[in-house]
Amino acid sequence: KMYITVVGGGNSTAIFATQAKLAGHDVAILTRQPEKWSKTVGFENQDPTYLNGEKDFEATVDLVTSDPAECIPQSDMIMIAGVPIHFNYEVMRKLAPHIDREKKVFIGTICAYGGFNWIVADVLGKGNYVIFGTQQIPWTCGTLEYGKKGVVFGKKATLRIATEDGKDEHCLKDILGKILSLEGSCVDSDFLVSALWPNNPSVHPPILYGLFKDWD
Repeated sequence: KMYITVVGGGNSTAIFATQAKLAGHDVAILTRQPEKWSKTVGFENQDPTYLNGEKDFEATVDLVTSDPAECIPQSDMIMIAGVPIHFNYEVMRKLAPHIDREKKVFIGTICAYGGFNWIVADVLGKGNYVIFGTQQIPWTCGTLEYGKKGVVFGKKATLRIATEDGKDEHCLKDILGKILSLEGSCVDSDFLVSALWPNNPSVHPPILYGLFKDWD
């Protein structure tokens, strides 16, 4: 059992927090707007091939706060979710004073590109922390009600887990696979591959074109 802090308030926060809590972990949500968040969060699953086709999931997290001192010191895993990658340096600087460098802490992100591992190492210096990230977001997802309920449109068939050497010496594939109910679908990757992964520039322009091509 771990203490997991989910940092940020994006589409993935309610989903990951719910799944982590349902997997038996203690969960905190660290957000700039705790007053807009319910401690009871959940998501709607619209993928019939995921989670045995069950549709509604809900859990009550242990803490919602804007103060890292209330959750980061005891965290075994810190997951940055729904934070634009250009804010990673600022986020890590705010978390750094509260991270115990002597303790093994998993520090990860839903978006492993943008030099995340370099940023964490630069801000924290030496320590026993383990840096990881998902090369792409685990699901196509959205928000139904901010601060309370997300939606999963579909899971990813394969989830690449980036570690610094690409060898996953700390069994993160197993840990995340159980939380996300993606056992057997998680494979090894590294941060260089993730940094060069062209998913956003390849996928988003045609999506936006399809949405706005007939805009007058």
